[in-house]
Amino acid sequence: MTNPKNASETETEGFALVLSLLFTGIVLLIVATTAASLATGTRQSGADERQAYQALLVAESGLNSLPRRAAEYVRDHPYPGTPVVTVQVWLDGLRSYIEPSLAAGSTLTLTALASPADSFTATYRSANGTATKVIAQDYTLTPRTLPPGVRPRSAVTSLPGINVGNTAPSTGNGNGNGKAGGGSSGSASVSAVSANGGVITQVASGSPAMPLVGGTVNVTVASASGLRAGDYITIKGATFKVSTIVATTLGLTRVTGTTSATATTLSGDVGLLMSAVAAAYPIISSPTTIRLSNPSDYLVGEIVSIKGVYATITSMDRASGLATIVWSSTPPTTLDEGTPIYRDVTALRSGGVITPPTTLSAYTGSLNGTSTPDCTTLLCRGTSDPLLSPTGTSGSFTQMMLGMSDTELNDLVPLTTTTFPALNNGIMRINGTDFDAALKNKTASGVLIVDGNITSSVNGNTTFNGFIYVRGCTAKFVNGSFTLNGAMAIRGDTTCSPASTDITGNLSVNYSAVSLRQAMLNAAGSYKLDVIAGTWRQN
Repeated sequence: MTNPKNASETETEGFALVLSLLFTGIVLLIVATTAASLATGTRQSGADERQAYQALLVAESGLNSLPRRAAEYVRDHPYPGTPVVTVQVWLDGLRSYIEPSLAAGSTLTLTALASPADSFTATYRSANGTATKVIAQDYTLTPRTLPPGVRPRSAVTSLPGINVGNTAPSTGNGNGNGKAGGGSSGSASVSAVSANGGVITQVASGSPAMPLVGGTVNVTVASASGLRAGDYITIKGATFKVSTIVATTLGLTRVTGTTSATATTLSGDVGLLMSAVAAAYPIISSPTTIRLSNPSDYLVGEIVSIKGVYATITSMDRASGLATIVWSSTPPTTLDEGTPIYRDVTALRSGGVITPPTTLSAYTGSLNGTSTPDCTTLLCRGTSDPLLSPTGTSGSFTQMMLGMSDTELNDLVPLTTTTFPALNNGIMRINGTDFDAALKNKTASGVLIVDGNITSSVNGNTTFNGFIYVRGCTAKFVNGSFTLNGAMAIRGDTTCSPASTDITGNLSVNYSAVSLRQAMLNAAGSYKLDVIAGTWRQN
């Protein structure tokens, strides 16, 4: 007989078991659902993060490529500068140039800023799937400038040989001055007016007292163009080192130099020493290591003269300004700071043969600051120059003349082919066929790069102050009058036949170291982008 109590307990236990199993199943279902949901969320979150990261990478890559794309664009679209509205027009053109290469789903916005000048904000938006990233960076446009240095060592330098003709006489003077000329028509002439320095400015106002050697003084000048800290100048017979330049005020320290001064005040002309000994050397040996004030001017192997003794530069550390020189004879016993260093300057210099002129006395150059005939009946002193002859390629000649390669020069100076702005202490590159259109009847200054030959018929009076670099074979001036105060160099190219430079017609080149210095320091080419530090942000 079954106990009713036991039966009830059994039923209760069975019901509890069912409930327990049911509860356990529900819990397991909840756990499984939660786990599945978490896994799905994790996978989705991971996918979103990957998309967001990829979008950020695309945006970063877009901004990183902006300086390179701007460098491409500025070659054919020169940057016009301020005001802001003009900058914005140029930026709109740059954006249109870049847009076809943007990644899918990306946009680029370029917005000119009022301050600082020549600056803008680049905003890059990149979309990838459901992710969008927006980053921004501020940039400033800064002009590219030529490397420092006045490298030309003659009024006309040519990698190919030079044919000067025999019809036009040339003369020179004694301060490194030489003239070369020639041509089948006209009266071409080449003269070195100021080979190793000259008047560069004047004392503007006041009459500061003449300091003793080692003393300092501030002098306000009419213009500081062409001067830089570290230069050596002369005023009233005294030699000074330029320590600082603030606007037109020069901070000067008087040094011993090789001049003597009796004046008690400073006024009148300020003369620039193109290069000078930049420290005092009480004992001199051979070879000697000395510090030069402007080491970028010189080439290893170049001949200079110091205190009347010739020396050859055998090595150069341009960063420190130290040069090792070997004296050709007994060296000076001492060298004072500010002692002038004279270059060997010729009227003509070539890596090939220079055709000797008929009028020998007309071709004069400078050795040790003294007028010296350049040519004999068989040879001109600048012919087959050993520093030009071994170069072998036009690219190294460009490096020698301007301190950069042809590719770097093209990047620095976009080719101008349509409108030709008046060049005022600037730099411009033109085709040889556009020479007359760019310069006719103008007075211009700076650095002019000419791609191809010059066959000019200016039919007027044209003056250019600075440096003309011809990447062609010929410089002919058949009509009018063209005067160059500075220097000219002709690179030549593979099309030259015969391989020579012709200097003909109505051309007058007056070698001027001061004009060259001013042109090289002041000339600014195309613009480049520089990041403004601390402006990167993610929107």
